[in-house]
Amino acid sequence: MAGFVVVMCGVSGKDARMVEIVVSRAPNLKYQYQLVQAANALQCDIALVDAQSPTAASELAVLRQRFANVTAVFISDDGTHGDTSYRI
Repeated sequence: MAGFVVVMCGVSGKDARMVEIVVSRAPNLKYQYQLVQAANALQCDIALVDAQSPTAASELAVLRQRFANVTAVFISDDGTHGDTSYRI
């Protein structure tokens, strides 16, 4: 089974727990996802970025320097914020 490390940038504790619940309750037979806070990232495939967090931009910049192929997915209240085409 292929796996992805999803690093959460600027995601609040409450929202991080919600994401963990969603991922754990929606098992996927093809892929496995490991959720990690930005400060603890040893690997990163996908960055889940809270577009409205004051710390997210700097955390994402560090991840992009360390992991060249990271894909950033921005989350915001209206889904229009972020510098990639992946916005929710």
